[in-house]
Amino acid sequence: MFKIGVRLTYGNIGEREEVEERELVYKPLGEKEIEVVRVTQEDMPLVKRPFLEWAKKLNMEEKELIKLMNLFKIGGVLRRIGAIIFHRRAGFTANGMAVWNVEKEKVEEVGRFIAGFKGVSHCYERTTNSVWKYNLFSMVHGRDRDEVEALVKKTAEELSLKDYKVLFSKREFKKERVKYFTDDFYA
Repeated sequence: MFKIGVRLTYGNIGEREEVEERELVYKPLGEKEIEVVRVTQEDMPLVKRPFLEWAKKLNMEEKELIKLMNLFKIGGVLRRIGAIIFHRRAGFTANGMAVWNVEKEKVEEVGRFIAGFKGVSHCYERTTNSVWKYNLFSMVHGRDRDEVEALVKKTAEELSLKDYKVLFSKREFKKERVKYFTDDFYA
């Protein structure tokens, strides 16, 4: 995975941004940490000090919660805290999944490059098979199809990639985020 997260801009979707690279070390969460995940994955309270509200629910100090969440961030347990953007309502109505057939030894380099575009919300490697040869996927959001296709074409030319497709969304399904450590999660 090279990127997962939307940072849409009303400027140029082809603008570049830094893509964080880090090696993560797996460490199982303890019960206290699991309870923090359960509480903080819910909608953020719309108050002046939302972390204080969450800390009260967790019977801990606000500073302790913030410190723990920073450790989650450093350790890769937490990617970010952010608002959910309904990109279609924000004017980004063209959503194209660009699928690329990239030589195995170039996937890392190409994936990082594509993930650097502000108009790309997701970029990750996938396995292939005899029916599907595209091993790199990138979700590109634009105001119209032409804008998405132009960024994909420009990227293909810059990287000398010849084998790719853009698959556009026809409709949007209800979005539901995954909630960890719940009955549904364990089921």
